[in-house]
Amino acid sequence: RERAGILRQLGESGYADAADLTDNEMAKLHVRHLVGGAPPEDAGLSERVYRFEFPERPGALRQFLGRMKFGWNITMFHYRSHGTDVGRVLV
Repeated sequence: RERAGILRQLGESGYADAADLTDNEMAKLHVRHLVGGAPPEDAGLSERVYRFEFPERPGALRQFLGRMKFGWNITMFHYRSHGTDVGRVLV
Protein backbone atom coordinates (compact mmCIF):
# COMPACT_ATOMS: atom_id res chain seq x y z
CA ARG A 1 0.00 0.00 0.00
CA GLU A 2 2.86 2.38 0.79
CA ARG A 3 4.47 1.73 -2.60
CA ALA A 4 1.25 2.50 -4.43
CA GLY A 5 0.98 5.77 -2.51
CA ILE A 6 4.54 6.75 -3.41
CA LEU A 7 3.92 6.00 -7.10
CA ARG A 8 0.69 8.03 -6.97
CA GLN A 9 2.51 10.99 -5.41
CA LEU A 10 5.27 10.79 -8.01
CA GLY A 11 2.67 10.72 -10.79
CA GLU A 12 0.91 13.75 -9.34
CA SER A 13 4.28 15.55 -9.25
CA GLY A 14 4.90 15.04 -12.96
CA TYR A 15 6.78 11.73 -12.82
CA ALA A 16 4.12 9.65 -14.56
CA ASP A 17 6.72 7.18 -15.86
CA ALA A 18 7.89 6.18 -12.37
CA ALA A 19 7.96 2.42 -11.86
CA ASP A 20 8.25 0.21 -8.79
CA LEU A 21 11.47 -1.80 -9.24
CA THR A 22 11.23 -3.63 -5.92
CA ASP A 23 10.87 -7.06 -7.56
CA ASN A 24 13.05 -6.34 -10.62
CA GLU A 25 16.16 -8.55 -10.67
CA MET A 26 18.18 -6.08 -12.76
CA ALA A 27 17.45 -3.36 -10.23
CA LYS A 28 18.60 -5.57 -7.38
CA LEU A 29 21.87 -6.32 -9.15
CA HIS A 30 22.77 -2.94 -10.61
CA VAL A 31 20.56 0.11 -10.14
CA ARG A 32 21.77 0.79 -6.60
CA HIS A 33 25.12 1.79 -8.18
CA LEU A 34 23.70 4.38 -10.58
CA VAL A 35 24.24 8.07 -10.01
CA GLY A 36 23.35 10.96 -12.28
CA GLY A 37 20.38 11.16 -14.56
CA ALA A 38 19.25 11.56 -18.12
CA PRO A 39 21.19 13.81 -20.49
CA PRO A 40 19.80 17.31 -21.16
CA GLU A 41 17.01 17.35 -23.74
CA ASP A 42 18.94 19.74 -25.97
CA ALA A 43 21.86 17.28 -26.19
CA GLY A 44 20.05 15.42 -28.99
CA LEU A 45 20.72 12.07 -27.34
CA SER A 46 18.42 9.19 -26.65
CA GLU A 47 19.51 7.15 -23.68
CA ARG A 48 19.39 3.37 -23.70
CA VAL A 49 20.26 0.84 -21.00
CA TYR A 50 21.49 -2.64 -21.88
CA ARG A 51 22.20 -5.64 -19.71
CA PHE A 52 24.65 -8.31 -20.84
CA GLU A 53 25.68 -11.63 -19.38
CA PHE A 54 28.68 -13.61 -20.54
CA PRO A 55 30.52 -16.72 -19.32
CA GLU A 56 33.01 -15.71 -16.61
CA ARG A 57 36.48 -16.86 -17.61
CA PRO A 58 39.92 -15.24 -17.93
CA GLY A 59 39.87 -12.51 -20.59
CA ALA A 60 36.08 -12.46 -20.98
CA LEU A 61 35.65 -8.84 -19.85
CA ARG A 62 38.57 -7.70 -22.06
CA GLN A 63 37.00 -9.49 -25.05
CA PHE A 64 33.63 -7.89 -24.30
CA LEU A 65 35.15 -4.40 -24.06
CA GLY A 66 37.14 -4.96 -27.25
CA ARG A 67 33.93 -5.43 -29.21
CA MET A 68 32.39 -2.12 -28.15
CA LYS A 69 32.34 0.60 -30.81
CA PHE A 70 34.84 3.44 -30.41
CA GLY A 71 32.29 6.19 -31.13
CA TRP A 72 29.71 5.09 -28.55
CA ASN A 73 28.93 7.67 -25.88
CA ILE A 74 28.85 5.45 -22.80
CA THR A 75 27.94 7.41 -19.71
CA MET A 76 27.67 4.44 -17.35
CA PHE A 77 29.34 1.04 -17.24
CA HIS A 78 28.87 -1.28 -14.29
CA TYR A 79 30.58 -4.63 -13.93
CA ARG A 80 31.07 -6.50 -10.72
CA SER A 81 32.58 -9.94 -10.33
CA HIS A 82 30.91 -12.07 -7.70
CA GLY A 83 32.97 -15.17 -8.40
CA THR A 84 30.10 -16.87 -10.20
CA ASP A 85 30.12 -18.55 -13.60
CA VAL A 86 28.41 -15.53 -15.26
CA GLY A 87 29.67 -11.96 -15.61
CA ARG A 88 26.93 -9.30 -15.55
CA VAL A 89 27.30 -5.89 -17.16
CA LEU A 90 24.92 -2.93 -17.22
CA VAL A 91 25.70 -0.31 -19.88
